[in-house]
Amino acid sequence: MLMPQDADFFGKYGFTNSILIAYGATQLIGGILLIIQRTRFIGSAIVAITFLISAVVLILDKNIPVTIITFVAVAMLGIVMKQSLKKEKLVSS
Repeated sequence: MLMPQDADFFGKYGFTNSILIAYGATQLIGGILLIIQRTRFIGSAIVAITFLISAVVLILDKNIPVTIITFVAVAMLGIVMKQSLKKEKLVSS
């Protein structure tokens, strides 16, 4: 949505408005895929990748508290991915 504070923050690290729109759209698509059980693994992987990109930018900005929270969210997405794989193995067996 190109919130001014986000555009300013990511802009310091080379993100253009076009890149931010694509980045947000990717997060949105990942979030939608997370809702659907059949596509939950890929959705969580997409969102985790975008969060890791954010974490790198946060580290560059030396914003450690928010970086830690971001890594916690990535870990939780990893749990979702693991559970999705287990469910898929049970269904296909």
